[in-house]
Amino acid sequence: MFHAILYAAITILALFGLISLIYYIAVRLMHLHSKDAYLVVLPADANSRDVAGQLYTEKLRMSFFGDGETGHVIALDCGMDEIQLQNCKSLCLESTGLYVCKPEQLGELCVSLSQTNEDT
Repeated sequence: MFHAILYAAITILALFGLISLIYYIAVRLMHLHSKDAYLVVLPADANSRDVAGQLYTEKLRMSFFGDGETGHVIALDCGMDEIQLQNCKSLCLESTGLYVCKPEQLGELCVSLSQTNEDT
C-alpha cells in the first residue's frame, strides 16, 4: 500500500514537472523578444484591490518573459484610496520599472521613459 502511494506521488510530481517544462518552452518559443520599450498601464480607482500586488505581478511577468529591462508598469491613479497609493509608492521606491502617476501626468511620464530608453 505504501509503495502504491509513493509511486502515485512520484508520478504526479513528474507529470507536473513535465507540464511545467513544456509550458516554459512554449512560452519562450512564442514570445518575440523586442528591444523596444513598452508600457503596461494599470488604471486603479477607489474600488481597486491590491494594486501594489498587481503592479508587482506584472513586473514579475515581464521578467519571466525576459523583458524586465525594457518593460515598465504604471499604476494610473484614478482616485485610489490613500492606503493603496502609499503601498504603490513604497513599492515603486523599492523596485525599478514601476511607477505611479495621475492621468494628467501619464503623457509626461511616457515621454520621459521613452527618452530614457533611447539613451541606453
